[in-house]
Order: sequence, then C-alpha cells, then structure tokens
Amino acid sequence: MHQSTDILFHWLDNTAQLSQRVCMVLMAAHVSIRIEWLRVALRGDRSLWRNRFVAILFFGLFAIIGTHSGFLLDVHHVGR
Repeated sequence: MHQSTDILFHWLDNTAQLSQRVCMVLMAAHVSIRIEWLRVALRGDRSLWRNRFVAILFFGLFAIIGTHSGFLLDVHHVGR
C-alpha cells in the first residue's frame, strides 16, 4: 500500500510540473503570434531568405529552451 501511494504522489507531482510547462509554452505561443515581425516572417514570401531565417532562428531558440528546461525522470527508481 505504501509503494502505491508513493507512485501516486510521484505521478501527481510530475503531472503538475508538465502542466505548468505546457501552460508556459501555450502562453509563449500566444504572445509570439502577437509579434508583428514574426507574423510577417511566417506569412511572408517564400522566396525571401530573411523570412525563413527569422522563423528558423525563432523556433530553433524555442526548441533549445524546451530541451534544456526539461526535467529528468528515472523510471527505475519510482516508488523507492
């Protein structure tokens, strides 16, 4: 019984952390759609290399931040 409650609390803690991070990503996406130069870069002419470069840099930065802000989950030690 004790191990199952530990697993439940561990799961609830991870769910809360993931929910917070998903909300941050959604908020960042909402704010980024409001930025005029990014909207121009995403809707811009495909032949302009600047538009592609701006979009690549912007979303690449989001990917790097998302990768480094993750948390480690060791499934072998859950409940111990």
